[in-house]
Amino acid sequence: MWTARKILSTMLFYLLWAAAFVGGTTFGWGAPEEPAAPSFTLPSECEPDFVRLDNGRDLSGWYPARASGEELPDVAGWEVRDGAICLEASRARANLFSRHTHSQNCIIRLQFRASPGADSGVFIHGKQFQVRDYPGSLPDTKRYAPYARPAGEWNELEFDITDGIAVVRLNGQVIERRWPIGERAELGIGLQREVGDFAFRLIRIKEKPAGSKPQAMEVTLPGPAGQQPVAKTPTRRPNIIVFITDDQRWDTLGIMGNPIIQTPNIDSLGRQGVVFDNCFVTTSICAPNRACIFTGQYASRHGIWDFQTPLSEEQLRNSYVGQLKAAGYWLGFIGKWGVGDPPKNYFDYDRAWPGQNNYLHWIGGKVVHLEDMMADQAEECLRLAPADRPFCLSFSSKAPHCQDGDPDRWLKNPRFAGLYERHPSQFFYQPRFAPLYQEVTIPPAPLSEPQFFESLPDFLKNSENRVRWKIRFATPEMYQETVKAYYRLITGVDETIGRMLKVLRERGLADNTVIIFSSDNGFYLGERGFAGKWYPHEVSIRVPLVIYDPRLSAELRGKRRQEMVLSIDIAPTVLELAGLPVPPSMQGRSLVPLLRGESPPWREEFYYEHLFEHPLIPKTEGVRTTRWKYFRYLVDPPYEELYDLRVDPHEAKNLASDPRYTAVLNELRAKTESWRNQVRK
Repeated sequence: MWTARKILSTMLFYLLWAAAFVGGTTFGWGAPEEPAAPSFTLPSECEPDFVRLDNGRDLSGWYPARASGEELPDVAGWEVRDGAICLEASRARANLFSRHTHSQNCIIRLQFRASPGADSGVFIHGKQFQVRDYPGSLPDTKRYAPYARPAGEWNELEFDITDGIAVVRLNGQVIERRWPIGERAELGIGLQREVGDFAFRLIRIKEKPAGSKPQAMEVTLPGPAGQQPVAKTPTRRPNIIVFITDDQRWDTLGIMGNPIIQTPNIDSLGRQGVVFDNCFVTTSICAPNRACIFTGQYASRHGIWDFQTPLSEEQLRNSYVGQLKAAGYWLGFIGKWGVGDPPKNYFDYDRAWPGQNNYLHWIGGKVVHLEDMMADQAEECLRLAPADRPFCLSFSSKAPHCQDGDPDRWLKNPRFAGLYERHPSQFFYQPRFAPLYQEVTIPPAPLSEPQFFESLPDFLKNSENRVRWKIRFATPEMYQETVKAYYRLITGVDETIGRMLKVLRERGLADNTVIIFSSDNGFYLGERGFAGKWYPHEVSIRVPLVIYDPRLSAELRGKRRQEMVLSIDIAPTVLELAGLPVPPSMQGRSLVPLLRGESPPWREEFYYEHLFEHPLIPKTEGVRTTRWKYFRYLVDPPYEELYDLRVDPHEAKNLASDPRYTAVLNELRAKTESWRNQVRK
């Protein structure tokens, strides 16, 4: 039986329910607890500590795919108009996914605009969240309608994700408190093709520490009248770009005195940074020396003498990338890893590949040059790098390394036939650079006279260096075309540097990003009748090194340092720039004191070793001092060379058999023995 008290309670309940319904509050029954905020202001630009995934110009960094993540070739129906990614669902055949990956602890924000009755969605780690014209939508999302703007107007959607569970906000109001994201982290963020026309813009993301509490939408409060809000900029460690080319000798930059080659962007870095005129590698071959660059160790210490052996877990952990990763740096790697297979799931932006790769690719019915592909990736990586974490991008170019093997195997392929009017030898530059250097005559290489080659011992006359010389430099015409093609590849590298600098300026990162530019080894361009590298002559072991640090004061910029620096110094330099301790396992020295204009006691000699196994490349070891160079080929019997670099910079006169230099020879032999034992400890 109904009592009067029950009747009054029931009436009061329904009156409160009706008032709540009209007011837009449903007391937590699957709908928001927060009242609608019609005064919510849409952000007009990416917040400083977020990374924007759409660039407002094109679909760079996005790819068409099924919901499963399987990439598809057809991007029809998706395009960028008026700064937004627009979907015409009737034409689209695929969803659109970002190549940016993110953790289970982050904030994702985006803006969307739906046509009347349109239906789309946002994928997060493979799970779809329905995004629609909410006021005109189906019952399962109708409850979001009070917080949505009408069709044709922009809305702001936020996913505040903690340990894989998202608080979802629409125009600043909570619409879901515990929405679990998907489990396929490799898929990142995706936009769904469904029904009607949609537009998305300002898609941005911010990583946060694991277990962080969900954050409220940030509000910028105005300052006193006439003043703009002042943002607090925390002290940040610098961003770092380590840019390593392949087979680029020291004198192939304008700033290094080459009057022919065009490298304006790298030259500009040198004029505003610090140029090291005497930088050397301790092993002149790509894989072992790339391991040297990563670890800061001599090859005899890290023990990698082939192309298959990867860094061990401990070596990777103690490398500059491992130390930066442990310190919270956001890591990108693009290009030739060079030390076995690249580590999996290690980099935040990963475009590393094993081996040598190929310059010419056929993608989407057209020729795509590897260096252009890598430049696109560099732009994408720099746009995705978070603003609230320091980043390190290691860019490892194939250029100007040759395309190994018979070049006609590529050039006679119907897809690539006609790319070059003149045969590029093994150096497949971007065809647009063909006009460069056409009207120039490259001077002959020092010591390239036939009589010099004839004076060499037989094991060198029959070495791999001579085999490759015949492919590249056997005639004056081949020499001209090969060197010009090599130069064009380097100019292509310089263009990539310019594109990277442009993105840094656009993102406001240029004043806190250090750029280190160098190469993995030098290169013979016909000297001594050789091609390739491997031996410890200057052209083979001397490489460019330019360090641009925009934080340096004006009086420290544009300097040239003459100290003897090594590629094993790069890793400790990176770590000190990042404010990190240098592991005791590293044998190189940080160059930061030299960048600061200091003059500490410095090395006056270094040990060179090349113990790579090859039947036509004899092993070598020796010592280079500021004046002398001694080395020996480890053949039977050993063959020695000794040069006085002060009077013989091209190493034309071998003094090893001259009795007047016996004392110098014996001293350097002893140094070699001592160094060999020392570097292996």
